Amino acid sequence: MEGRSRPAIPGTTIGRAGCDVNLTDPDVSRRHAVVRAVDDGLAVEDLGSTNGTFVNETRVSGIVQISPGDRVRFGNTVWCLAIAERPVSG
Repeated sequence: MEGRSRPAIPGTTIGRAGCDVNLTDPDVSRRHAVVRAVDDGLAVEDLGSTNGTFVNETRVSGIVQISPGDRVRFGNTVWCLAIAERPVSG
């Protein structure tokens, strides 16, 4: 899945099974984390996973805002947050 891109939409659940995004990482819990909307953008919340969720290698406690360039790690799976390019109308 390296290099794969997907939108970070509020309410998206991330985990090993039965989630919006299913990761085939044995260090990811069944329901590991969720993307949340916050005033200024997006945040991630760990859902009590065994191995934790990390933003820039700091373990998440509660809801933590994420910004472009941040690295979010679920188990051994790392996502790099980027701003989606908007199509040019013409």
